[in-house]
Amino acid sequence: MIFGKKKDYVLIVDDSPTVVEMLSHILAAKYNVLKATSGKEAIEIARKSKPKVVVMDARMPEIDGWMACKIIKETAATKKIKVLMCTGASKGKEVKKAFNMGADSFIMKPVVPSKLLAKVNELM
Repeated sequence: MIFGKKKDYVLIVDDSPTVVEMLSHILAAKYNVLKATSGKEAIEIARKSKPKVVVMDARMPEIDGWMACKIIKETAATKKIKVLMCTGASKGKEVKKAFNMGADSFIMKPVVPSKLLAKVNELM
């Protein structure tokens, strides 16, 4: 990485534009940020842009984060992308489901900025 230049791309996915902007603000100082507000859009952006990490909300309409994660992880062109699942649900079943769908890591909402940065850094 050249000093002063952002190198890696992170895709932020949440059906709440407010959450997308908040998470983008946290990560934009260190990474190039891509944004999506649906699982379908996340899959399309992942295929085209191949970010190193996707930070994805689990509960979204249409294609939820779990299914989008599974599709990203099972597609040859995107399977190496790391997925960090993010949800407000504190049930152990949701964490287990995230890992069963191929997630590389998991973080709870509300997101603590330092924890988000640490998790993304681990996945890079």
